[in-house]
Order: sequence, then structure tokens, then C-alpha cells
Amino acid sequence: MTIAARDYFDTMNEGWLRANAHGQPSENYYKIADIDFRIQFAGAPLPDTLSWPFEHLRVSRAPAAGEFQQTIRIWDVSKTGINMPPAPCAKSDFTARGEFKGFHDGRYYAAYQPLSRTLSVFDSDSGVTVICIADFGRMPSYERAVPFRPVLGWIMPFHQRQLVHAASVGTARGGLLIVGQGGAGKSNTATGSLAGGLSFVSDDFCAVSNDMEPAVHSLYGTSRIHDNDWAALPYPKSNPEDPPNEKSLHYLQHHFPERLVSGYPLLGVLLPRKTGDASPTLSPAPLATAVVQMASQSAAMLPNAGGEVLSRLTRMLDGLPAYHLNLGTAPHQIPGLLKRLIEDLAMSRNRRPRTT
Repeated sequence: MTIAARDYFDTMNEGWLRANAHGQPSENYYKIADIDFRIQFAGAPLPDTLSWPFEHLRVSRAPAAGEFQQTIRIWDVSKTGINMPPAPCAKSDFTARGEFKGFHDGRYYAAYQPLSRTLSVFDSDSGVTVICIADFGRMPSYERAVPFRPVLGWIMPFHQRQLVHAASVGTARGGLLIVGQGGAGKSNTATGSLAGGLSFVSDDFCAVSNDMEPAVHSLYGTSRIHDNDWAALPYPKSNPEDPPNEKSLHYLQHHFPERLVSGYPLLGVLLPRKTGDASPTLSPAPLATAVVQMASQSAAMLPNAGGEVLSRLTRMLDGLPAYHLNLGTAPHQIPGLLKRLIEDLAMSRNRRPRTT
């Protein structure tokens, strides 16, 4: 039988309060997708490897009114000794995405990530999330690159945003959304373009919106790339324990602080594909193909997500041009090609530069 959602949220919050009594807590402030966040880490300073993905979005002070739109409270069992509460349901009620069957009641959300041993609960009315991590020091590298992904997936729609599985790069004129399945070339295109002088929003997950125009928002200042990829960065991997056959994690704030931006207007959508052509080229693509692919991949990775992701993205991205990015065999030409595309699209739509 599932424990009442409200009672379970209260149990998690009480656990955080007990953990918080074990030392000096920390409180950091961030502007993520134009939303004011407060991250409270129980009993200790926020670990660097947990704060670094958001460092480019950090702000020095709380909002003037002192009211946060979202608060994330975290405790680490290994540091505080305060155990994770038992699951609110039987193991048979866990879904592949980590939800608990019968838990979500329209206000409360909960999910468990077994590989990182992370339990998250979210109260959408209060804007408070509580997260319990068994041992942050043992969290897999791919989870460190995109912390709180399920939580941000829950939060974004309450602020008219949608978390998406996509990369994004751009300039002061605007940006491009890069969509594709794993191995299609998103990370290489984004990271290689960053190294080639473009601004960077994402290589894996970002948020999109359409308040007055389509826009993309940065969530993480991280990149994961294979050491033998064409876009491999000439820096030591940020997590030395990354297995040699897996992608290496890089905290980009350490190397490209001036090129990490909070977001920009969206000018177009790219679908990378591998070809044997000598140089990278662009060719028209159906926007619907990109939107359906992005929606299905994003929904599959986000607890409680469903068909509303497709309808939301269809509305947000309506009217944008889409292109196949034919990668070719000279990928180092890609940054220059994308710079020219952005300039052409900005001029054709009479866009003005936006400060990010």
C-alpha cells in the first residue's frame, strides 16, 4: 500500500531537518531558466562536484523580496548518518523511470534513481524539493553531470518551460537546438562548437520556453565526451575515476567561463547525421521530425512525463526552421558553419542581439 504522498513528503523533510542539525548547513542561490532557486545542503558546505554544474548560473544574493520560487534541500546519508526513509510502496510499484505507482496526486511527486541511490520528493504547491543521496562521493559520473534531472523535469512545466534531451550552442545573435538519439553527434557538435568559439548552453539537457519567442535555457555547465572524439577537450577529465571506455566529464566553468551563457532566443533546430561527405553541410529537415524525436526521448527519461511533452514542444517551437546537419569527415569546420547559419537566420528574422 502506498503511503499518503503528503505524509511521505513530511517524513523526507523531517529527515533533512535532522541531518541539518549535524553541522553547519550551506545555502547557495541560482538563477536557472530564469527561475530563482535556493539549494540548501544539510550539515555541510555544498560539495564542489554538486555545485560546479550550476556555477555559471550562481547569483551572489537572494531575491530582493527574499522569496524563492524553488527550494531544493539535500542531505547525504554517508556524511550525516541520517538514513533514507523506506520507500513509500513495494518494489513492484517502482517504474522504469523511477516513479512510485499511485504516489503522484497532482501536487506531490517522487522518484528513486537506483544507480545513484537518490530519492527525491517535490511539493509543487510550496516549491520545495527534498533529496536524499546515499553517498554523493559514489554517484556515477553521468549523474554528476546532470544533477537533479528528475526534479528539474518536474519543476519546469510549472514555470512554462520544458526540460528536453538536446544540446544547444549559439552566439549573441541567438542559438540552435541540437536534437538526436545517443551517438548522433550532439555532444561532439556542442562541445566542438564551444571550443571553436561559440557560446554554450548544453550538450545533453536544457530547457525551452516560448514567453514571447522560442528560447533555450542552460541547466548545466558540463560536457561528457569520449577521449578519442574529434571534440575531445585538451584538459584532464574532471572525474579521474571515469572508466576509459566511457565519456569523460568536464566542468566547463573551469575552462570556458566567458562562453557559458544562461540562454538566448532560438533561431533553428538541427538534426546531426553522419555522412561520408568531405565537409559538413546543411539541408532542410521537417521540424515535426525533430520535435517528435526530442519529445519521445525526453519523456522516456523524465519521471511522470507523458504526451503533454510533445504538445508543449510543438507549441513552443512552432515556426522554427529545421536542418539536417550532415557532419562530414572534416568536423572541425562545423563551428564556422553554425556561426554563418546563426548570422543568416538572425538577419532573416530581423532579430536583435540579446544579452545573456
